[in-house]
Amino acid sequence: MILKVGHRGCAYEPENTLPSFKKAVSLGADMLECDAQLTKDGKLVVIHDRTVNRTTDGRGKISKLTLAELKKLDAGKGEQIPTLEEVIHIARNNAQLNIEIKEAEAAEKVAETLMRERFVKNSLVSASQAKILLKIKQINPKIKTALVCSSLRNRFFQFCFDLLGLIFSPILKKKIIRKMGLAQTDTVNLRKYLATKNMIRYLHKNKIKINVWTVNKKKEIEKFK
Repeated sequence: MILKVGHRGCAYEPENTLPSFKKAVSLGADMLECDAQLTKDGKLVVIHDRTVNRTTDGRGKISKLTLAELKKLDAGKGEQIPTLEEVIHIARNNAQLNIEIKEAEAAEKVAETLMRERFVKNSLVSASQAKILLKIKQINPKIKTALVCSSLRNRFFQFCFDLLGLIFSPILKKKIIRKMGLAQTDTVNLRKYLATKNMIRYLHKNKIKINVWTVNKKKEIEKFK
């Protein structure tokens, strides 16, 4: 089964805003991907960066601002930064939800929200840190989780990695399997540069489900299909 995932919603609207998620649903997305972070007063908001600088008309860290302060900002086209509950309401009866957590502090709150909103069955919680996913499983084993596996951020080292892929690939495969074991998950969100035929065959052989990100071009979609 191949899922169509709306990454931060849909590119036709400001990312991680309610219109963005609504547009993704209208275009037939099976799953909505979003990012959840904690505010200064312990509320969960949906925004990718740790600061509001890039995606709003404000400045500052999410963790240093209250929900009320964040709601006053323009997140694009006059839209507000939504709460996780608001995004769940859009996804309900329309699509699954993939929530990425970047900091361990948000794990408990995300799990509590999914249980309170009765949206556990239709959600996937993603993180690059095994300890975050393990914490989610400890709170509620029924919550599905996925390990986010990225390529290297430094372009030079990424080029070297790609060039010497045959050498590094076996090491990376074992690292992914080991980390997934620590996280107690069977799904990996694999960055497209790492999603080679060889890697996908290996992971499928080990009964691991794969979500590939971020695939925006028709040619890439056909390739990964």
